[in-house]
Amino acid sequence: MRKPILLLGEYDVGKSHFGGQLLGRLREAKGALRMTSAPATLAPFDGVLVRLNQGKAAGHTGAANYRESFWQVADAEGRTMDLVWPDYGGEQVTSLRNDRRMSPDWRKRVETSTGWVVMIRIHNSHVPDDIFSRPLHSIGERPAAPKGFVMSDQAKLVDFLQWLAFVRGTGTLERITEPRLILLLSCWDELPQDEIGNRPWDVLRLRMPMVAAYLEANWEPGALHVLGLSALERALSEDTVDEEYVDRGPESFGYMVQPDGTRDKDLTLAITPLLRA
Repeated sequence: MRKPILLLGEYDVGKSHFGGQLLGRLREAKGALRMTSAPATLAPFDGVLVRLNQGKAAGHTGAANYRESFWQVADAEGRTMDLVWPDYGGEQVTSLRNDRRMSPDWRKRVETSTGWVVMIRIHNSHVPDDIFSRPLHSIGERPAAPKGFVMSDQAKLVDFLQWLAFVRGTGTLERITEPRLILLLSCWDELPQDEIGNRPWDVLRLRMPMVAAYLEANWEPGALHVLGLSALERALSEDTVDEEYVDRGPESFGYMVQPDGTRDKDLTLAITPLLRA
């Protein structure tokens, strides 16, 4: 059966690197999921795989580009499915959110997808300072005059998820069971040391408590997963070669952070919850 995945992520959250590394793991057939046949084309990820094997970061996907790859995969029980995996410029998601307009193609993706994977570069997301988070000695200081209303990162995400659910026709009188939702906290290796060993849910509650509360209130626990992701395990340059990447291969790098905080090199674990009924 076909499992179209709606992969949502803005610019610079690591969608292309994750797609390339995930494809590499599927072809290795050493994880929870394996590829059962060669894809008709690897066009969306050819450049990514070449760059990573050279020990360099891949370039940014063009803002107007949208390409899909179809991967036939199987799990340990031998169940097969066609996974539809997209690659596109993250500016498209920013435009959807800001303009509140959706092309027929994007509307179809929202309406027909069986699972949503939302990627957030969690180190760049935080709760703005307020009377509860600022040090006590600074409460008496006069804050700078605001230059205009700006939504916080977490308010933007909650608002966007609500809009997507509305477009899909998904009500919230009962908790949502489909689409299944995975929130991927990407670039996990960027977190400070006092957070990097925490569980993904704990990091989300610390940095985006409104998002955590919204998800828990509206999704069934079995249809909601919050995971950490470091697709590359370290920062790569577009110009400088990382010799260890060349010697060991990109498949030796990257890890998932499971709900209990443990790390696993099997990046296919990031999508297995979406494929299990």
